[in-house]
Amino acid sequence: MAEEVNLKPPRFSEFLNIAWKAGMIDVIITPPESINKDATAIRELEIKLLQKLQQISPPLLDPSGVMIRPHKLINVHVVPNAAGNIEEPVNISIDETSEYGSVTARICKRAAREFLTVIDDHYQQLCSHGEAKLYCGVGWSRTCERVVNLLPVPVEQYPDLVVCPFTGLIGSRQTSIDANFLAFRLAAKLSADSIKLSCPSIQPIDMNIETLRPIARALDCINLCRIGISGIGVAYDREHPEQTQLLVRQVIDRKQLERVRELGGIAEIHCHYFDMQGNLISFEDLQFKPIGITLGNMKQMSRFMIVVSPDHRKILPTIIAIKAGICSDLVLDHTMAHFMLSDEHDAELGF
Repeated sequence: MAEEVNLKPPRFSEFLNIAWKAGMIDVIITPPESINKDATAIRELEIKLLQKLQQISPPLLDPSGVMIRPHKLINVHVVPNAAGNIEEPVNISIDETSEYGSVTARICKRAAREFLTVIDDHYQQLCSHGEAKLYCGVGWSRTCERVVNLLPVPVEQYPDLVVCPFTGLIGSRQTSIDANFLAFRLAAKLSADSIKLSCPSIQPIDMNIETLRPIARALDCINLCRIGISGIGVAYDREHPEQTQLLVRQVIDRKQLERVRELGGIAEIHCHYFDMQGNLISFEDLQFKPIGITLGNMKQMSRFMIVVSPDHRKILPTIIAIKAGICSDLVLDHTMAHFMLSDEHDAELGF
C-alpha cells in the first residue's frame, strides 16, 4: 500500500516574496492599507532626499545666465529593495548576484518609465512651440542598456525626435560602436531617428575634412540635446587621474578626486583617450581637443537623468554629479537613499 504524502503548498505570500526578489514582478498586490503605507513611506523618502540634495544642486540657467529654476535637481525616484523593507536600509552585496541584479532591474525599469515620461513631456512642448526637432542623448553604460531594454512600448510615435550617443568625454572604455548601437535601438523603440557618432573616443593622427565631417555633424546634434540619460559607473584606472574631466575642468580638486577613487571613482564622467592602435594616451599628449559630450553640454540640458544601481561605491560620484549641475532626475534604491539622508555621512559626502 502506497504511503500518503501530504505536500503542503507554499503560502502565497512566500511565493510573492520569492518572485519579487527574482525580479519577476514589479508590483505586489496587497491589501489597500499596506499599499498606502509602502507608497507613503517611499514618497516621504523621495521628498526628504530631494530636499537635502537640492541644498547642493546649483540653479538651472539659460545660455544667457538667467535662472530658469532655483535647482537643477527636480525629481528623485526611490525604488524599494524588497517588499516590507521600506523603513530601513537593506545591505546588498555586489557579490550576491541574484539580489543585486534583481534590484538593479527594478531601478532600470522605474528609470525607463520615468525617462519615457520626460521624453513625452519635452516632445509635446516641442510640438506646441512649433520647433523642428527634439534631440535626446543616451550615455553608454550597462545601466543605460538595461534602461533601453526595459523601456515600455510608447503609445505615441516620435518622428521628430533625434537620439544621439554620449561618448568621447563620457562613457568609459566602451567603444563608439556600442554607443551608436544603443542610440539606434532607443530610436527604433521610439520610432525616432538616430545620429551616428564616428569613433569619438579614438584620436586619429591624420584627421582630415572627410573624417571630421561626420563627427562635426554628430557633435552639432549633441550640442542641441535638451534631455539625456546616463548611469554612474565605478572607475577602474587609478594611473590616469588627469583624464577625469571633472578635475580637468576644475569642478573638483585632486584631493576630492583621490577620495572619489577610494570609494570607486567616476566612470560615466570618467574618460580615456586612445590612439589608432588602441593605446591609452594622456590628456596632455592629445594633438586635438577631446571630442564628444562636455560637462558644459550636460549642464545646459534641461533634463538629465542619472540612474544609480545599488552599489555603495557609486554614492560619492553621484553626489559630485549633482554638485556639478548635471543631474535633474535621480533614480536609485532605498538603501542608498537612506545612506544619503544619514547625517553621519554628511562630511564624507560634502554637505
